[in-house]
Amino acid sequence: MIVFLIGFMGSGKSHLTQQLSITNGFSVFDLDHEIEINEGKTINEIFEIHGETCFRDVEASVLRNITNKLLLSESQVFENQHNKSNFVFIACGGGTPCFKNNMNWMKEKGLTVWLNPSTEILLTRLVKDRAMRPLLRGLDEVEIESFINLKLLERKPFYEQSIITITDSPLSIESFLKLIKHA
Repeated sequence: MIVFLIGFMGSGKSHLTQQLSITNGFSVFDLDHEIEINEGKTINEIFEIHGETCFRDVEASVLRNITNKLLLSESQVFENQHNKSNFVFIACGGGTPCFKNNMNWMKEKGLTVWLNPSTEILLTRLVKDRAMRPLLRGLDEVEIESFINLKLLERKPFYEQSIITITDSPLSIESFLKLIKHA
């Protein structure tokens, strides 16, 4: 089964997939990384050169390509990996569910999990990481907090469609896997 990790930037999606890969050997994909490989440019470069609209088109295309490839080869992937369970995890970008009918696509193709830490946790993480985030570059802490609050209001209706919502932060890998297996 494909598990799509969604949530606001800084919610821990990429970190969680790295841990799932390292500690349990699960197959994982980071959508932003896959976009960069596909385009031969960083996310920042895509935003700067082509704008957000182009980025969202590419994002939707790469999401669908990865998902379709996984679904087509699902039995081979799981047989060859000898995973303890049949899961592949995809860490999506913060805006992924909100554009191009991506949320409906993900719900049809797998399990959606919303990582939903507090605004305070998001702010702490994003202030440290703002240079790497095209939508936050050049903003001070107060502006980042306003941005988070505004974007969360816009994105929450999409995030809330997830099958599982996780508000605990940090959550152990064992606890996370129990939630997934019982979904």
